[in-house]
Amino acid sequence: MNFSNVISLFFKRRFVFIVNQDDYNNLNFNQKMSNISFEYISKTNFNKVIEVYDTYENDPKMKYLENRLNYPGIWKGIIAILNGKPVGCHWILLPLNNKLFYDSFEIDNKSALFCGVYVNPEYRGKRVYNAMQYFVYNMWISDFPDRDVITIVEEKNESSLRSNFRIGLEVKGTNYLFKFFGKNFLSIYCSSYHKIQVWNILFMRMR
Repeated sequence: MNFSNVISLFFKRRFVFIVNQDDYNNLNFNQKMSNISFEYISKTNFNKVIEVYDTYENDPKMKYLENRLNYPGIWKGIIAILNGKPVGCHWILLPLNNKLFYDSFEIDNKSALFCGVYVNPEYRGKRVYNAMQYFVYNMWISDFPDRDVITIVEEKNESSLRSNFRIGLEVKGTNYLFKFFGKNFLSIYCSSYHKIQVWNILFMRMR
C-alpha cells in the first residue's frame, strides 16, 4: 500500500461546483448527440439501470438505488440510451421542506444536487457523460430554475473535473472529509460565500 492509499483511509478532499439560473447562458455544452436518448428512471424501466451497472437484480447497490423511487418528490433520475443500449444514469436530489444530509453534505430546499452519475466502463470516452450533462442542465432550467445546482467531485476524479470545467462550471467551495479506515466521521465545507460548515456525520441522519 503506497502513501496516498494510506492517506485516503483518513482524509478526502472534494470540490463543490455551484451554479444558479443567471449562470446558465454562460455554460458551454458540446453539440447534442443524435444517437443518444434519455428516459426518466421509474419502476417499469429500472431493469435498464441494472443493465447500465452490468449487475444483477438483487445486488444491494441496486436495491439501494431502487428505493429512491419510493420518494419521487425528492429523487429524479435519467438513463442514457446509446444506439438502443442503456449506458449511463444520472440522479438529482431535490429536498422539499427540510434540509437533507446526503453523501456527507447538507442540501437545502433551495438547491438541487446532481449526483450518482455513472457510465458503463465500456462506453466511457464516448461523450455519454457530456450528453447527460446537457440533458440534466436543460432539465434544471426548464423544471426547477429557482434552485442552485450543486455538483460535488472528488479531487482524484480527473475526468469529471475536466468535464465540469469544460462546460464552464466554477468551484465555489471545498469539502474535506475526515475518515476512520474508510468510513466518514466528519465533514467540513469551506467557501468564500458562506461561513465554514461542520457536520458530525456520526450524528447526522443519512438518506
